[in-house]
Amino acid sequence: MAVEVVFGLSRDKFCGAVKTAQAVMAKEVLILIGREVGATITELSSIRGLDTSNVSRRCDAAELKSDNDMKVAYAKTLVEKEYRARIAESHA
Repeated sequence: MAVEVVFGLSRDKFCGAVKTAQAVMAKEVLILIGREVGATITELSSIRGLDTSNVSRRCDAAELKSDNDMKVAYAKTLVEKEYRARIAESHA
């Protein structure tokens, strides 16, 4: 998964209860990108194992951060690039 590669975290770390700044940012970037590509809050909560209200709050927070925090915006860009590279590789 692209988020795992960019953040250097296993899915267990950022989809679990870990609350480090890196894990929180990974969660938010995953949710933000997921919403942008059309995933529903319910689908994302299922993937993440979180309550839908928690995913919704994280999405709102990520949207604000991506506009105002260069680290989040940069991380989002890196995850998107990694994801596109993986898609291209799988089609080669």
